[in-house]
Amino acid sequence: MERASHLGMPTATLGRRAIVGETHLVLGRLTSAFKTPTCLPKYEPGGHNVKELGPLEKWLYFLKRAEYWEADELAEQLVDAEFCEAAGVLDMISKSPEDRQFYESRMKFLHDAEARLIAAREEGREEGMERGAAKGSLAGKIQVLQSLLGDDESRMQDLMQLGNDELSAILLELQERLCSRGG
Repeated sequence: MERASHLGMPTATLGRRAIVGETHLVLGRLTSAFKTPTCLPKYEPGGHNVKELGPLEKWLYFLKRAEYWEADELAEQLVDAEFCEAAGVLDMISKSPEDRQFYESRMKFLHDAEARLIAAREEGREEGMERGAAKGSLAGKIQVLQSLLGDDESRMQDLMQLGNDELSAILLELQERLCSRGG
């Protein structure tokens, strides 16, 4: 099964082994990857500018340095979004159980707040659509009555600029005129 990877190369996953291009990477548990120094080859980046490395070399650089550097230092060196996210996860994993619980609670709070915001926006859209439909209905009735009375029809765009109270007042006045004509 082939899929696109974060490295920008086709990746196939076979159990715990990922094949990236022609390079095979054994994927174990995250914690064992950082405890076992032999899990990575003796890799040293070719240049001093990490930003110029290819995606695979950046990941190797990240994994080799993760044990010794702070998360923010890694994120500064490897500015791509996936490395910043990975540095944040490493930082969270390395904290005490109390710090980790606080982090997870904070993430849950932020997720819940985002969900509430999305729900409120959706509710606001629905309410706006209902108000717009009600306003459009009033404007449509005004145009019909104007037509029946032989008046020049107001443009829908002009009517929609008015408030509901103004539209209701115009509609009432047109209805009274129509009733007084005996129509």
